Amino acid sequence: MPNDTIYDAIVVGLGPGGSSTARALAAKGLRVLGLDRARFPRYKPCGGCLSPKVEELLGGELPPLVEREIHGATLCFRGGEAAHARSPRPVAYMVSRLRFDARLLALAREAGAEIREGEAFLSLAQEGDGVTVTTDRSRYRARVVVGADGVNSAVARAVGLRHRGWKAVLIEAEVGVDAGALGDLADEVILEFGTVPFGYGWIFPKADHLSIGVGGMVGKVGDLNGLYRDFLSRHRILGGIRSEARHGYTLPVYTQRRPLVRGRVLLVGDAAGLVDPFIGEGIYYAIRCGGIAAEVIEAALAGGTADLSPYEHAVDREMGREFRTAHRLARFVYTFPDAFNRIAAGAPSVLEGYFDVLRGERSHAWFLGEIGKKVLSDLFAYTALLRPRPVADARHAYDRVAPRYDAYERVWRSVSTAVREELQAQVAELLPPNALVLDAGGGTGATTALLLSSDRVRRADLLDLSPGMIRVAGRKLRDPRVRLIRGDMARLPYPDRTFDLVVSTWAIETTPDPKKAVTEFLRVIKDDGVVIYTFCSLPEGGIGRLGARLVEAAMGRRFAFRFLPRRERPYHSCSRSRLVTFFGGLMTLVVLRKCCTVTDEAAPCALPASWEALLAQAPVPPAAPPWSGRPAQERGETR
Repeated sequence: MPNDTIYDAIVVGLGPGGSSTARALAAKGLRVLGLDRARFPRYKPCGGCLSPKVEELLGGELPPLVEREIHGATLCFRGGEAAHARSPRPVAYMVSRLRFDARLLALAREAGAEIREGEAFLSLAQEGDGVTVTTDRSRYRARVVVGADGVNSAVARAVGLRHRGWKAVLIEAEVGVDAGALGDLADEVILEFGTVPFGYGWIFPKADHLSIGVGGMVGKVGDLNGLYRDFLSRHRILGGIRSEARHGYTLPVYTQRRPLVRGRVLLVGDAAGLVDPFIGEGIYYAIRCGGIAAEVIEAALAGGTADLSPYEHAVDREMGREFRTAHRLARFVYTFPDAFNRIAAGAPSVLEGYFDVLRGERSHAWFLGEIGKKVLSDLFAYTALLRPRPVADARHAYDRVAPRYDAYERVWRSVSTAVREELQAQVAELLPPNALVLDAGGGTGATTALLLSSDRVRRADLLDLSPGMIRVAGRKLRDPRVRLIRGDMARLPYPDRTFDLVVSTWAIETTPDPKKAVTEFLRVIKDDGVVIYTFCSLPEGGIGRLGARLVEAAMGRRFAFRFLPRRERPYHSCSRSRLVTFFGGLMTLVVLRKCCTVTDEAAPCALPASWEALLAQAPVPPAAPPWSGRPAQERGETR
């Protein structure tokens, strides 16, 4: 039956955001109705890890709910060195969502809000000076409605504000373990990056069990259950698992500002997509935006206009910049977990600095800046190795740095993962059986090792100008299929049509004439052969071009390395070639055939009759992946 009471506000969903909104509104003397389809206390899948900022909002209500006070964190990276940091002050609080949410709801009730549990929202209609809300039990009238009903908010759908951005899919389990495992963790958490695509795994200690989970972006993770089982198997600290209650759920991920108000309806918490895109923190922001919503609603109703638009501006002013910066941080960490591993393991102070971000004492922008400084300093250290002091000869420069080259090159490898994945995919597609391959400018052998992972390679020649590099490669590459050759890639010591495949990674930009080097590559491949090479390219403009110029300055004028501008790019635009760009144009991968020429990018292919039959049978480089929106000859920028 309809309820004749006209409420100032109806809050749909009574998790942290909804309960906090209802409490704040009721405390201001407004008539508030809170609805939730569940009956409290109820279980909520969540790690239950609160940042210290929550204490500012809840004050003395928080301590009785805290099961563990966290003072340290271990960051694990599959195949990498773990990083550990501690703080004398709390960096997080562990709570049970069952108890935590029930207490917030009780506070709303104590403040004067009318609460109806076990009553599901069905629909709403905005009419004149109010909103009619229909549930599975009754119909209610209010001046405004607050949607706080989670990531799949029915309120948001009803008014056309459905979250259409990124979402994360997660598995969280409450795991009973031996007392020793709980004691070992005590007041620390474990986070693991690099194993869940665009996400992470966690182990959080609670009063008498562990909260364990994995999560990553929808569309980027595959078998999440498999990733969860794999995560469990790697962490022996868990000891014997006595019980396990596993749950799946989704979270919205903030990527950009979105509408939060439609007429007399506004959204808070997960329904508004207000979740930190780096670590997935949402409870603090849900509680805080509930307070903001109450301020705006009170002012709007007092003014008689019910204009809720200031809410969007207030939320964006307080949280938007932080979220947008956290999104950039997430893109870096989840795309380059190896680089983040190296930074965190080598500089614990950076990780300790993030504790201050969790406390609200520093911003994500500060933390991202600290990471940026480390990345630049490492890249500069790497490129500084290549500065040929006191001689200007490239061979001597590489001889000098050869013993230390691998230690610094891992930085470069970590930031070029996407390019290497594309290289590996092209090699797998185009390499014929029983192939003869050449790694031109092979350095210490990283690309040669990639080639040797295929059983279709009969012989692999690594050619480099530097005897020092060749010596290091010789110690690493023990495969009998490898031959180490000292030579100049611009004057290859091979007759025409020797190899099935020539590969060169980040080497042609060290030569005086990159086009001449690529012409040599084309000369020594067979008629049905392939050339694949990568190089650093100079973006047309923007921050990418500035970054390239900074690295060039670090290299110094006395060394030939440079980011190749378009006019020097050794490429041929034809149906049998391919060019892929990465990271705003900073890196480029090219596939060429015997018919190609690099003297003129747009020149037509001149195919001898003897080649036409071979080329008709040879596989064409695979089509660009669906994430690219560029024309056929230039793809992959967003990879």
